Amino acid sequence: MGQTLVDFTRVRLFSGLTRASLQEIAHMTRISTVKKGQLIYQADEQATRLHFLLDGWVKVLSAHADGRELTLHILGPGEVFGEDCVLGGDLYGTTVEALEDSLIAMISKVDFVRVQDRHVHLATALAKLINHRLRRTYEQVADLVFHAVPDRLTHLLLTYYKALGAADDFSGCVKLTHQEMANLIGCSREAVSTAMGNFRNAGLVHYLHRAITRVDAEGLSRLLRESPHSPLLASEGPAMRRSARPSIHGLHTGASSRAVSRVASGRSGVPARSSSSITAA
Repeated sequence: MGQTLVDFTRVRLFSGLTRASLQEIAHMTRISTVKKGQLIYQADEQATRLHFLLDGWVKVLSAHADGRELTLHILGPGEVFGEDCVLGGDLYGTTVEALEDSLIAMISKVDFVRVQDRHVHLATALAKLINHRLRRTYEQVADLVFHAVPDRLTHLLLTYYKALGAADDFSGCVKLTHQEMANLIGCSREAVSTAMGNFRNAGLVHYLHRAITRVDAEGLSRLLRESPHSPLLASEGPAMRRSARPSIHGLHTGASSRAVSRVASGRSGVPARSSSSITAA
């Protein structure tokens, strides 16, 4: 038996469908509750179902044989994943894991194709969704190649978090750990902790109970404008130096504390303290 209609109105792919069409789709789906940390599917499994996230948060990742992970996307309520099955792929190309307890609906490839044949705009909507994710992946690759760790973390805070929250308020977003942020920007957890400590001391990020609640988007943007290639490359510890990619303009690591201080001074008139403390696990 399918899920209630109200759940499927949250799925962006189905925007514009009538109540009757949504009810039809609901009856074709199987609903599953997954626990935090549970794998929904893994790369190279048979791609047989399209998934709709009704509630909760998941991450789409690529895993290396040695245990390292690169997070490609964080998806929230209303998002679709597992699209490999309707794009001609026999196997899933990524792994998807629940970041918190989540409610997921699944529809078979055969049933979705049947629905798509009756609602041709779904193909266009799915193509737009995939194009958007590809563009984000291209930006992520460019960040990994051309930018140092703090650049990438600043970009994450300005684009990813802000897109999920309301303005600068992250209270309704999934709570990412420093390790999960590191997996998103391709570095070590220690490097993220060092940069986030600097950000917090400069008043650029704010925490409550070890979770980010707000960022100073204007301050972070100014940081990127002042030093677009290596704005906060920390000089406090070896973890940051090891994991940072070399800047294409060869800026040295001493730019870190000066850049933070300039931004903090511009906000409060008081230079920021330099710190490498871990602010959240």
